[in-house]
Amino acid sequence: MTKYVVGSMGYLRYLVDSLPEEASNIFDRAEAGLDVLYAPDVVVGETLYEVALGGEVAGVALQGNPNDVYRRTVTNGPIDVVALDEHAMAIYASLAEFYDST
Repeated sequence: MTKYVVGSMGYLRYLVDSLPEEASNIFDRAEAGLDVLYAPDVVVGETLYEVALGGEVAGVALQGNPNDVYRRTVTNGPIDVVALDEHAMAIYASLAEFYDST
């Protein structure tokens, strides 16, 4: 099981189904329970804020409301929210390879 860190842009592009192929494969594996996606709490907050504003990502309008997005992607989805504490920062620092995938 491989662990990855999700940034705001990767999360937003996931919502509008416009991830690059390698990143899309990582999300698919996480949806299947084969890999783990960590998102810092601030990333989740930024993403939900963008959804609330109804912005646009990769030419696609963000749709839905923040509560539905949270349920779909965190509560019932592939993303695990991690608080930004010292331990979490050590994990994120060790997972830099994901940043090259998005």
